[in-house]
Amino acid sequence: MRLKKPALFVAAALCLPIFVIQVMTYLSPFRSVGFTRETWHATDPVAHHGNWGAVDDGQGLYLFVEHEQSTLPPDALDSLPLERASFSAAGSPPQFTVGDSTFQKDWTFLRTGYQYSTVDITYRRGQYHLVRIHPLFVLIATGLVVGVGIRGALSSYRRRRRTRAGCCANCGYDLRSGHDVCPECGSVSATRSQATCPSSQAASSISPCSKGIAGS
Repeated sequence: MRLKKPALFVAAALCLPIFVIQVMTYLSPFRSVGFTRETWHATDPVAHHGNWGAVDDGQGLYLFVEHEQSTLPPDALDSLPLERASFSAAGSPPQFTVGDSTFQKDWTFLRTGYQYSTVDITYRRGQYHLVRIHPLFVLIATGLVVGVGIRGALSSYRRRRRTRAGCCANCGYDLRSGHDVCPECGSVSATRSQATCPSSQAASSISPCSKGIAGS
């Protein structure tokens, strides 16, 4: 459990911004949010262009990878950089903006799946990979992960609070009398706290023990 809970919290933290962005773009279909990482490498007489990134809009989530090879005109290397890399905003995947492309594979259903297209003309060749996910699938998947993460965080907080108060972390039974095993649920107490459970008669606080007082 020690390994699973941190992984769950990290997954929930990653899914939360995706969930929020998808809600925003789903309610405003003309708005999109995305990024792209572009690389450029020139070796006479061919220029290599790479592009990968993600775009989230009202139509869904898109993950894309692009590779292009272009024939350079004579002496082009004198005016072009040999290496270049940059991050920038992306409004739509390259598959939607590149002309003369032909779909080679289209494994999609309900706007979800994988598409592969190519370009092969005199001066340019390109390969374009696209994974697209329906917005409702994105909302359901990320919403579940975020919900489970929040529930796990609240559960961890409640268990720590009960343990500090000298109660069973699992069910809240009062263990002040020195039980190593909870008589209510059978959970083993790893460390027996010497703290006193808050009194139910105290006006300033409410006891975190939810199962009553030992011996009742």
